[in-house]
This record gives sequence, C-alpha cells and structure tokens, in this order.
Amino acid sequence: MVIWLRAPQGGIGINRDVLRAPELAQLIELDRASDHFERRADEMLAAAQRDADAIRQAATEEGERVLQAAQTKYDNAARLGYEAGRRRALREAHESMLRGAATERDLLTALRERIADIVMRTVTRVLGEADREALFAQIAAGISRSLEGVSFLTVRVAACDVEDATRAFRRTCDEHRWPVNPEVVSDAAAEPGSCVCEWDHGLIEAGLPAQLRAIACAIRCVAQTDGEGGASAANAAEIATHATPDPGSDTQADFLADARADFSYDAQADQQADPRGDPSDSTGAPR
Repeated sequence: MVIWLRAPQGGIGINRDVLRAPELAQLIELDRASDHFERRADEMLAAAQRDADAIRQAATEEGERVLQAAQTKYDNAARLGYEAGRRRALREAHESMLRGAATERDLLTALRERIADIVMRTVTRVLGEADREALFAQIAAGISRSLEGVSFLTVRVAACDVEDATRAFRRTCDEHRWPVNPEVVSDAAAEPGSCVCEWDHGLIEAGLPAQLRAIACAIRCVAQTDGEGGASAANAAEIATHATPDPGSDTQADFLADARADFSYDAQADQQADPRGDPSDSTGAPR
C-alpha cells in the first residue's frame, strides 16, 4: 500500500485509490519530472531576474554617463561660446579704437598744413614789422669776425633799405673797428629786408627773405613728417611760440637775434670760395 501526499500548490495527483504497478511507476516518473521542471523554472526565473537587474544597472550607468557627457558638452559649449564672444568683443573694440585713431590721425594730418600756414604768416607778419636798422645791425655784427684782412665790403640792399643799412653798418664798423669801410649800394633786384654782403673771401645772403625761406622750409619739414600728428602739431606750436616776441619788450632786437639763432657764418668755408670764380655762391645768390 502507498500513501500519496500532495503539496498545497498542486502537482501530480490521482483520482482513484487503487493503482496498478505500471501506473504507479508512471506516476512516480511524472512526479520526478514535475519537480525537475519546477526547479528549472525557478532557476530560469532567477537567471532572468539577474539579467534584468544587470540590464537595469547597465542602463542606469549608461544614462548617467550620457547625462555627464551632455553636461560636459554643455559646459564646454558655454565656455567656448563665452571665449568666442569675448574674442569677438575684443576684436570689435580694437577695430573701433583703430578706426578712431586713424580718424584722429587723418584730422591732425589735415590740420598740419593749416597750422604751418598760420605759423608762417605769423612769423612773416612779425618779422615784416621789425626794425630794419636793428636787423641790419644784427647782420653786421654776425659777419664782424670774418672781416680780418679784407680789402673791401659791399652790401647790396633794396632801395628802400639803403638808409637803414648805411646807418647800421657804419655804426657797427665804428664799434668793431673794421679794417674796411662798408659800401652800401642799392640793388633793384633785391627784396625789401634782404641783404647780400660780399668781400674778398666770398659772400653771404641774409636779411628777412632768407630767414623767412629758412623758417618756411623748417615748417614744411614739420608739416610733411610722417610721424605722429600730435608731435608735428606740438613742434609747429613750439615754432609759433618762439616766433612771437614779448609784447612788453622795448624793441624787437632780441626777437630778431632769436629768429636768427641758427644763422652762423663759417669764415674758413668762405675763404675757400674764389670771389672771381663762379658768379653765384652755394645758395645761388647773385654776386
């Protein structure tokens, strides 16, 4: 006799009380098979659960990686965008400053010619109003050191300046005890204020026109300088400052001396010139 007990969850069962030997053997075999498949099903379910857990973990990690990569990409894009914007802003600011500097330079360049013209007209007006006798006295004093051992001195001036030049050269001759008496003659081709002095060793051209030409040349050099406009304007302004005499002075003799500060005569160079050679000196002045 066999007593068959059944589990609560069910399984292989029988519906009668008496079984034959072959039926019992078959029943036992089926029961074993059922138990085997149940265990197999549990194993497969556990494996599926583990696979699901692994897939879920991998998905979570991949999601976090993707999120981190996206955040990194966003941060890099924001940084690159900021840097690009900063570089563009700097470039635009530099271009604006360069354009402004170029505009200012063009303006200063346009003003240089105007400033040079104003300075030249101021100098011409001031020197044109100077005392002619004081002018000729300065010229005479300037050549005094070059008259040693000479046999003649001829001074050619404009007809309107003969009297002033005669008084100035006579007075300087007496003061410096020249070895010769200057001969002041009228030259129809001479400009008012000009003075050409000729003696044994050569000649020089002085007076207002020569000084004005030298000043005009200096002002043109300043105006045409390719340097900074501000420096050129400052140089022109400095010339204008020196070109204006002190209104409180009694005479303009000091101003004339300053205006001719660069005027000097090299006696040794003049001695190399033959007075009866080339009919014109190095400056092209008529003899």
